[in-house]
Amino acid sequence: MARRAGPPAVPRDGREGLRNSVKQPPAVSIITPTKNRLPLLRETMDSVAAQAGGDWEHIVVDDGSEDGTQAELERRSRLDDRVRYVQRPGERAGANVCRNIGLRESRADLIVFLDSDDLLAPDSLARRVDVMRRNADLEFCVWQSFVFNKRIGDLNRQLNDDILGDDLLKFLCLEIPWVITGPIWRKAALLKLGGFDEAIPSWQDIELHVRAIAGGLRVGSRRSPYGA
Repeated sequence: MARRAGPPAVPRDGREGLRNSVKQPPAVSIITPTKNRLPLLRETMDSVAAQAGGDWEHIVVDDGSEDGTQAELERRSRLDDRVRYVQRPGERAGANVCRNIGLRESRADLIVFLDSDDLLAPDSLARRVDVMRRNADLEFCVWQSFVFNKRIGDLNRQLNDDILGDDLLKFLCLEIPWVITGPIWRKAALLKLGGFDEAIPSWQDIELHVRAIAGGLRVGSRRSPYGA
């Protein structure tokens, strides 16, 4: 996974994983909250569309965009029924509200939260799903991220790769060992946690990760940004 400090992909009719039926749940649900970030969102969605494995759904929850996001998502969802566009209902707004909506809408047993300024490596989902299938005891597993500015690799560094020690202590000291796109979760574990706290305005993923670790969820770790 790459985290940010082109033209949209158009799936072909014969592309592997393009489904005309929604009866079979996908292997993994990717959930992206967004608001008025269409140029970045296009790149994020392209990185999902380019995944080596096609057994996914991408749920984009719109927090009230006014920049053409709706038209773009409706176009993409017509071309590929793995893309699902959800408008946030009601007055309650914010990224955590949208993430929880996406969690409720998801059909897969595995969940990845992908912010609209982050990108996935081409084999990221396939490797993550494989690890979770081979380790049924894990409730979530974490991968490291590359940090970039304009293009992947331009800063040539991983996120906080020099931080050692206990993950809970690192989070409590605000030395972030991983970001929101780092984990793949079992949906049951997220539901057990109660999802995201919709009342807090910032540090939202940190709060969830602290609850997950302090609550004793079984976690695995892969330090490669590529999900190896």
